[in-house]
Amino acid sequence: MPKLIPGSTAIVIGAGGLGGFAIQFIRELSPAKIIAIDTNESRLKVARDYGAHQTLIGVNESTLGEIMELTDGRGAEVVLDFAGFDATIETALAAVRKSGSFGLIGAGMGTSKKPWYGSLPLDGEVFNFQGGSINDTKEVIKLAEAGLIRNEVELFPLKDVEKAYEKMEQGSLRGRAVVKP
Repeated sequence: MPKLIPGSTAIVIGAGGLGGFAIQFIRELSPAKIIAIDTNESRLKVARDYGAHQTLIGVNESTLGEIMELTDGRGAEVVLDFAGFDATIETALAAVRKSGSFGLIGAGMGTSKKPWYGSLPLDGEVFNFQGGSINDTKEVIKLAEAGLIRNEVELFPLKDVEKAYEKMEQGSLRGRAVVKP
């Protein structure tokens, strides 16, 4: 958050359930411009509803160029990868500007094929998310109670668990799937 000052850019790769939360948190807690990237156009519509200023279909061979165009060649102060695939990791690392931050949250089992030395953001940081504190949880609850963030869920009875997974794999959920026993 300290890097997301006026004039800064935050990129969220993977605008699904967790990425949607990130977009909302960044919108409420910083003045940063938010760029959401996803392969699913319906997820990008939700990302715009949540507060993303710009959206890109990707990640593909043109995504990095589009990011650089949107950031006047600087890259982003913060890139959060909620997908975690080879292509998203490579694009995210290349899109982080000097002294920026790259957060790997997604568990797509991807890796960077480049050596870490020389391919990481210059004077930047790389981190992954392992969970929050009780204070983080309390702050999120306050934002939700104030109506500043939304937690959209689609309920499924236990007998329809396969349908929940199908919708998740198709990318047709607006928020999160919750299976109710």
